Amino acid sequence: MVDLWSEKVYKPPGDKVGTVWESSSGPALDALKEIMLQETFWQKMTAHLSQEHTRNYPLDENVILLKTIFQIFGNELWPSLLPKLEELLADPEDRHKQRAAAEIISGVIRATKHWPLKQQEDVWSWNQPLVDFILNLEMDSGTSAFLTTKAHHFIGSLLRSMPWPFMRPLLPKYTDLYWKSINHDYREVRACVSLNLRALNETETHPCFRNLSAFLEACRAGTDEPLLVTDTLLNGMLPDLFKDMEKLRKIRLPAQHGDQEYDKCAMTVLAWLWSCLSDAQAAAAYPFIPGLIPELFYMHEMIDNQELSKLAYAILMPLATLAWPRMLVDRFLATLLDLSQAKSWKVRLDVLTVLRVFFFHQVYNLSRPQVEEVMESLCKLLEDSNMEVREAAATTLSGIVHCSERESILHLKERFTATLRANPTPKQRFLENGVERPGYQATLIKIHSAVLGSSALVNAFPYDVPPWVPQILIHNLCSHLSSPPMISTTARKTLTVYKKTHQDTWIEGQKMFSEEELTILNDCLVGSSYYA
Repeated sequence: MVDLWSEKVYKPPGDKVGTVWESSSGPALDALKEIMLQETFWQKMTAHLSQEHTRNYPLDENVILLKTIFQIFGNELWPSLLPKLEELLADPEDRHKQRAAAEIISGVIRATKHWPLKQQEDVWSWNQPLVDFILNLEMDSGTSAFLTTKAHHFIGSLLRSMPWPFMRPLLPKYTDLYWKSINHDYREVRACVSLNLRALNETETHPCFRNLSAFLEACRAGTDEPLLVTDTLLNGMLPDLFKDMEKLRKIRLPAQHGDQEYDKCAMTVLAWLWSCLSDAQAAAAYPFIPGLIPELFYMHEMIDNQELSKLAYAILMPLATLAWPRMLVDRFLATLLDLSQAKSWKVRLDVLTVLRVFFFHQVYNLSRPQVEEVMESLCKLLEDSNMEVREAAATTLSGIVHCSERESILHLKERFTATLRANPTPKQRFLENGVERPGYQATLIKIHSAVLGSSALVNAFPYDVPPWVPQILIHNLCSHLSSPPMISTTARKTLTVYKKTHQDTWIEGQKMFSEEELTILNDCLVGSSYYA
């Protein structure tokens, strides 16, 4: 939310004179005041307000009625009301009396802004100790999830209802409190902690400008800083969170050993992020999300805790589709590329799925060097030791190639062709003594990476035949149909898909091939008969 400074400023009322009513209304006001000064009036009023109702919230009409009464008569009625109000507050077990007390206090406090400052002190001298007492209560009962949750819900309501200037002095206290409660034993309490962390961050995230012109001028400067607030209390605590979660992850035991501290912290963080992304003020969470991305991938790895793993993945995908500011696009991309070289092959595999979605949503915000950096990272992953990662990298590269410039495509083609020329398929796997030939598997992975890359280039154009496709099909794929299984399987699958996607336009597509190339391609696609 962007706050603009108002041109109108309200000064507090004077010390002596409040609202002055016209003289003709004097007799009517005096008659009403005479009745309201009687003890029986407030006894009947409080009894009426505290009657049992199905609703469990203060009624606006009652609050407005009381506000109007005290706005007109000022603090003269306060001594008559106070004993009955304290009787209601003295019975905390009766929710109807507590609701009636809330309506009375709300109405009186809303009316005090019309009183002289001296009269306001009469109410605030009674109310301020009560507020201080409530805010200083111990939040964690230690034994009751219900009582602790109720206390946290109260603070959350306070954060969301009061204007941010009034809550700012309380932010350090409650930020520290909720940060320490992130691994609370009770699940219900952790849910409240996540919601209140979001409320704290949104309360602190309030870009302010003198007027609309100043805001527009800041936006025209060409940077995203005007709407990003990075120096919040939560941002300052994130480095400690990352260190703590890394330590907890290393000592984490399998789920069958019971609830783990890492899982508690992780579920609170995920619930916090989910609530942020589901809110209209999601941009308030933008500055600290890139730093949390690595931990989200590690959370997704915790397959023994399905709830944690699924929620982490459910958050990762929406993060990739957000309309990120340009300065955070660079951070997000750099984080994904760093994670693509992680030690865990599962993390590398998951990163590719997120990278694919992120690239297509941010393609217009990425510079050419960034696109080339993505391609280079994918080419490295084509040589990954895990075959699933290699195949996923080829799928991702195929989609990116389709959006890339011709020069980049030709560079990749030459790269894969050169790799195949420099690494001929080994004729024998084992030496004469039965030992596997040194470097045999590394050579196969090199060849497989080039075949996968060639397949990615071909699959990027399922309905066209660019001039460079015939050479890749014949020299890079058809020549490896007799190679070891993983290489030949990839080549054969690519040729089969190519035949299926181009059969409707083959009359035009075959014109890009020479007679010799068509013969070779036909033999590979159809096969030759032994009896022919």
